[in-house]
Amino acid sequence: MLGDMKLLDNLKSYAIEKAKGDQASRYKSLFNSIKKEYAKEGEELQAHMDSKSKAAGGLFKWARSTDDCFYIFQNVEPKRKKAEQMTAQLEAANKDLA
Repeated sequence: MLGDMKLLDNLKSYAIEKAKGDQASRYKSLFNSIKKEYAKEGEELQAHMDSKSKAAGGLFKWARSTDDCFYIFQNVEPKRKKAEQMTAQLEAANKDLA
């Protein structure tokens, strides 16, 4: 990871739709272990990670945000697909009436 010169670019352009549920599960497990080990949560835990290393703190923040986005994406994506399907059905019905 340290030798990857495009790490920051790769993190910035990470495609959340390519994430898998098992990755999210592993993250949750690791995150819960960290919370338990340091007995901290939320901003207090983020401040603790930042105090250890700015790079580690930034990566930790990215991981938390990505996990939040993953769960939002999981909830929204099926609804978006359903809306597209319903729009296509409505357009087809409108063509039949015309």
